[in-house]
Amino acid sequence: MVISHQIGCITGHMVISHQIGCITGHMVISHQIRCITGHMVISHQIRCITGHMVVSHQIRCITGQMVVSHQIRCITGQMVVSHQIRCITGQMVVSHQIRCITGHMVVSSN
Repeated sequence: MVISHQIGCITGHMVISHQIGCITGHMVISHQIRCITGHMVISHQIRCITGHMVVSHQIRCITGQMVVSHQIRCITGQMVVSHQIRCITGQMVVSHQIRCITGHMVVSSN
């Protein structure tokens, strides 16, 4: 069982894409939105896999040299939470990571 829905609009450099996928047994839900106007990109993804639950959220905005990335991942059994924010303006880079693993707690910040 697969359900797919796609919408694409290309006007100059603009692209809007929407995808939904459901696979029985290994349930997967994917949602993507991409808008490209010059150098701007916005991406949103959600993935859920039964058994090894994974939730991923990404937002990327590129305007010139600026990049903002946000990721959240949760894996049942070996719970992992990852959060990343990256901002690049010229030569500035800000990176922040948080990882939590049950049993072996790890917190990292850059």
